Amino acid sequence: PSVALLMWPVTAAIGPIAAFNLTLLLAPPASAWAVFIVARRLTGQFWAALAAGPVYGFSTYELAHEISGQPNLTVTLLIPLVLYLVVRWWDGGLQRNGFIIWMTVVIALEFYTLVEAFTDLTILAVVALVIGFVVAGRDLRPKVARLAVYSAIGYVAAIVIASPYLIYALRNYPKGFTRTLPKFSLDFAGVVVPKYHLLGMKWLAPTSGHVMSPKSYLGLP
Repeated sequence: PSVALLMWPVTAAIGPIAAFNLTLLLAPPASAWAVFIVARRLTGQFWAALAAGPVYGFSTYELAHEISGQPNLTVTLLIPLVLYLVVRWWDGGLQRNGFIIWMTVVIALEFYTLVEAFTDLTILAVVALVIGFVVAGRDLRPKVARLAVYSAIGYVAAIVIASPYLIYALRNYPKGFTRTLPKFSLDFAGVVVPKYHLLGMKWLAPTSGHVMSPKSYLGLP
């Protein structure tokens, strides 16, 4: 709904197909732009940041979902914008209230763009804050703690904004849904064992139970 609302003038003027196609066309460069501004803020280097943008915005993931016609999966600019807000606050370019307000807006928009990405972002944010607290050193740990508190406030406010969706989803939970979960879940063996035959070792393939795709495979290295 976030992208649909943004594209509403196009939908109203020339129809949903045009708005759908325009969304797919704009999603990769918009995502690349978001990483560009983050990288430039971090490095202060224009050309390095210009190279970083397409690595994210035109990645294999992005283009694969572009070809599949999945705009909810290709609108990925909000994730690097979260990092941009963190960097702005850390450098002193964004004060507490401004950080919380903008963080609330961006996180809520991510929720209404793709719940899966919102969940992944939440998990990685917690991991990043824990690692940051550990490696920051005694002098900077209070600042990392403040960042965690301000981010948590933004998340709580975003959940309030997302409450209409959550209430509807919880009230309309599909019966029998849990029976389909194995089909879409990531099996542990599939992370280290390829689904398809590797170097002639056909006996390995049956141990990987992921039926949707071999994308779960990372390998031992």
